[in-house]
Amino acid sequence: METIVDALVISKQWTKCDARPAYAGVAHWGNETAIKDIWLEARFANTPATYLGFAHLRFWPEELYQLSVTDCQELEVPDAFALNPVQLEEDYHRDPSRRFGPHLTDSVYAFGLSPIPGPQHRARSLSHQNLPIFIPTLQSHLNSVLDQYRAHTITGLSIGSGTAAHLKNYIRYNLFDWPPARDWLLGSGRIEARNMELVEERIRKYKRKPALSWEKETGKYVFVDNFFEAVLGPVGANSANK
Repeated sequence: METIVDALVISKQWTKCDARPAYAGVAHWGNETAIKDIWLEARFANTPATYLGFAHLRFWPEELYQLSVTDCQELEVPDAFALNPVQLEEDYHRDPSRRFGPHLTDSVYAFGLSPIPGPQHRARSLSHQNLPIFIPTLQSHLNSVLDQYRAHTITGLSIGSGTAAHLKNYIRYNLFDWPPARDWLLGSGRIEARNMELVEERIRKYKRKPALSWEKETGKYVFVDNFFEAVLGPVGANSANK
């Protein structure tokens, strides 16, 4: 990590800073542990980086983020930034009819959109088009987030990664609280044994907002506590079948 940080600083395009200004003093994002992370701030203006909103870089040591760069499973991606986010690991999308859930690549293209930004706004320069970009797989990152959540629960110290929000969003956007998706995840072998009890607990405690459902009898929209029942009906709420 230090080698990468030093190279960026030497380039004079980045400089070390205490923390991103918007995060200063915000406990949710502050690193309270003895293992320090590193913040860099961009020293160039009117660039793709500042235009897209990531004028700061943050580096976590592996032992702090609980994710090994060399040992984790990797997924090659088209770019470091998604213009229109899509689910690349499509087996996590558990609704074959695509009635809800994250967008897949083909559905984004079907709407005439692109999952990646134009060439001038991409993280990979035009002169390095063959340079691969890798990110952790959902399995590796989700287990890392669960490990972070457990450590925070035990020590009471935050690493400032938004662990609780990440875990909540994993459940929310992958529909892991939908019984077919939950059962698939828990039986897929993707959750490490040490994290099974924790992920089951977090899924069980997750509560979606009530959904609007059309009531034929009254001709009105009513709020329904069970989101999946409102969207799919009583049968579909517990089944992946159409």
